[in-house]
Amino acid sequence: MKFTNLGIQFSTAAIAVSLPVLGVVVTPSSVEAFSFTTIYSFGDSLMDTGNLYAATGNLFPPNAIYPSNGRFSNGPVWTEYLAPQLGTPLQTLAFGGARTDNTNQLPGLPGLTQQINQITIGDPNALYILWAGANDYLNAGRTDPVPTVTNLSNAVLTLANVGARNIAVGNLPNLGQLPGTSSDPVRVAGLNQLTQAHNSLLAQSLSVIQQSQPTLGLYSLDFNTLFSDAIANPAQFGFTNVTESCLLTRCPTPNTYLFWDEIHPTTAGHAQLAEFAFTSLQAQAIPEPATTIGLLLGSAFLAGSRARRRKS
Repeated sequence: MKFTNLGIQFSTAAIAVSLPVLGVVVTPSSVEAFSFTTIYSFGDSLMDTGNLYAATGNLFPPNAIYPSNGRFSNGPVWTEYLAPQLGTPLQTLAFGGARTDNTNQLPGLPGLTQQINQITIGDPNALYILWAGANDYLNAGRTDPVPTVTNLSNAVLTLANVGARNIAVGNLPNLGQLPGTSSDPVRVAGLNQLTQAHNSLLAQSLSVIQQSQPTLGLYSLDFNTLFSDAIANPAQFGFTNVTESCLLTRCPTPNTYLFWDEIHPTTAGHAQLAEFAFTSLQAQAIPEPATTIGLLLGSAFLAGSRARRRKS
């Protein structure tokens, strides 16, 4: 996959998010009760459990490279591990190649906007998970995080407006630390700077939404911290290689690798994502006064390691 060098161009001003008045009163449900009726997942190849595979007549991703029946990995993706942990069925609307708008790397297939628009009546007892943005930068070559974060924020608002009340949003790992991007120091610096700008703006935007709707169950998934920790301390997560693609090196022990290809985790990496998400959801389900929920959420992305240390 070809990656373009990035000249970073973005505004550090806070994003102005349109906040329509919602016609539904929402209250966060406790993750600790494990009472979600369904998990709905939206995003790209990091969430796709076979939608792109089915849409291309089982041709892509090819089983010879991705022996997982349509996953961009060597086995299940993280939401498939998370669902049984929560005792909840999973419905995946994510598509490989999706960007945060209405476009996809493969023409004619849905972006995040179309995925979200499939929900016309939200289930207030379901959990809605959004994780997207990498394709905006790595494939579309975008260098301004504002449109991407605005798309994500509008997706949250759209779900809330149709009745969803439990929404989790993931931030991005450092895009310069992937096997497919880490060889060029200039590109590494640019991509990591862009990632941090994206994550900071996303935290600000979600905090604005939370403060405007303090009873909305809005959960942050600080995957940036997880990937950074795994790369810094691989043995702690059961990995011996966190910098190379298992696929390209033909590794005999894929469960010891963080990455299956140049940008996607192994199924062992996805299992770590699920465990981290489960712990984060549990920690953030601790009841907080309504006036402080927004502030806590806004800081969660910027200090994600604290979320894992909080006691449920």
